Amino acid sequence: MTETARAIATELLFRRPGLDPAEAAAILERALDGCDDGELFLEHARDETIVLDQGHIDQAAFTVRTGFGLRAVSGATVAFAHAGGLDPAAMRRAADTVGA
Repeated sequence: MTETARAIATELLFRRPGLDPAEAAAILERALDGCDDGELFLEHARDETIVLDQGHIDQAAFTVRTGFGLRAVSGATVAFAHAGGLDPAAMRRAADTVGA
């Protein structure tokens, strides 16, 4: 990942939603305590759609999606939790869910 890409990802996934990277790492560590494997996925996606009808704009939409997924693996058991948004409280709840 280039430094520019890393800076953009840090801005979109951590600074704007107010998520501290160290806090996200601590939440992940807590969720995976005693597990064999697992990961935290962070998402920020933007979509822009324009529909033309006979050369005129018929519809236009701009959508921004953020969220995360947390997966933990212990033996043959796989647990998954996700939420829309990058809220630390939601991540902690997800960590409790997959840790159970």
